[in-house]
Formats: sequence, C-alpha cells, structure tokens
Amino acid sequence: MKIIGIIPVRMKSSRLPGKAMKKINNMPNMSYCRFENTTIDIDDCLAAIQDSHEECADLSRREVQALQRLLEQAEEIVDLSHDIEQIIEKYN
Repeated sequence: MKIIGIIPVRMKSSRLPGKAMKKINNMPNMSYCRFENTTIDIDDCLAAIQDSHEECADLSRREVQALQRLLEQAEEIVDLSHDIEQIIEKYN
C-alpha cells in the first residue's frame, strides 16, 4: 500500500467522539467520505471535459499528467467493475 497523504481527524469531538471511526451504512466514516467526495470531484472533471475543450485548452504540464492518470484510473475502474459490483451488492 502506498500512503499518499494523511488526513487529520479529531477523535475527541464534543458532538460525536470517535466520529472518524464510526460506521455509516456499514462502512467506516472515512471510506464513506472517500467514495462520496471522489465521485463529486470526478463529476467536476467530466463536466470540464464535456462542456468545452476551451476549459482544457491551457493546461499546465502537471494538469496534463493528472488528466493522463485520470484516464488510467478510469481504465482500472472498468477492469475492476465485477469486483465493484460485488461490493455494492453486499450492501444492497
């Protein structure tokens, strides 16, 4: 596993202590946020690509590399579609 970042969380919150470790719909809270937030970000990227090539006309080198990685990840997701469907079915 490759660690790409650390997300600080407050385990001693006064309103909901241990919130980051609580389960929502049988999933750990951080996992729930990860998938939900990622889909929102992907929707934003898709809109930028679909709406106008003008939005993508002046990309930095790093943005082009990120767009390439996004395409690679999309291909990986398609390859994992059977596994993803099994996970979804487990929660339905």
